[in-house]
Amino acid sequence: MKIKCTQIVMTILIPSLLMLGCTHTQITNDNIGSVNKNNKSDIEDGDTYKDVSILGITFGTKYQEVVDMLGEPINIIPIQDEMTIVEKGYYSLLEYKDYEVVVYDNENFQISPDCIIVEIDAIDEEYVTSKGIHIGSTIEDVMKEYGLKKEEIYDKLNEEIISNMRITGLRVDTSKFVDYDKYCFITKEEDPRALIFLFEDNKVVRILIRHLTAD
Repeated sequence: MKIKCTQIVMTILIPSLLMLGCTHTQITNDNIGSVNKNNKSDIEDGDTYKDVSILGITFGTKYQEVVDMLGEPINIIPIQDEMTIVEKGYYSLLEYKDYEVVVYDNENFQISPDCIIVEIDAIDEEYVTSKGIHIGSTIEDVMKEYGLKKEEIYDKLNEEIISNMRITGLRVDTSKFVDYDKYCFITKEEDPRALIFLFEDNKVVRILIRHLTAD
């Protein structure tokens, strides 16, 4: 399976990444199902692209499945940005000790078992990818294990590839979001999910699984 880093056109707001189409398109089991169903084939041994899930959680996993795997979140933070709500819908950030998960809610931030996950971040060094990469690994480690070139490691200020707004995602309060100075991502044309590594001082500080599309 061919892996490549694809240049992504910068958009104004990260929520547009999370809708499979235009404004007011609702994420449903019908338009997300193909991504979720493909996850089993993605995680076969020997397939680098299996890292588009963390603990089996990926874009399209249901809230109840997350609770079954991780338990109830320590904290649930509604994302209450007016523009996001009006144009894209309701989202909440689920906080766990070692992970952060963004879920697409029902109206008025009501989370049901069938609500869909749109992002998961690993923030603790206990999580290790299939290639042995974890929080604290170096840029050189990531380049070697994922076959990336030097020019595929991007500076935070290079917003022609992925803007900082897209990296911080739907979070209105970014005060607790980790600082980073470089990043890279791995994706493929037929699957909208991406594996993203954030770096600070040459080391991995966060690992993200997110949906990426170019508007």
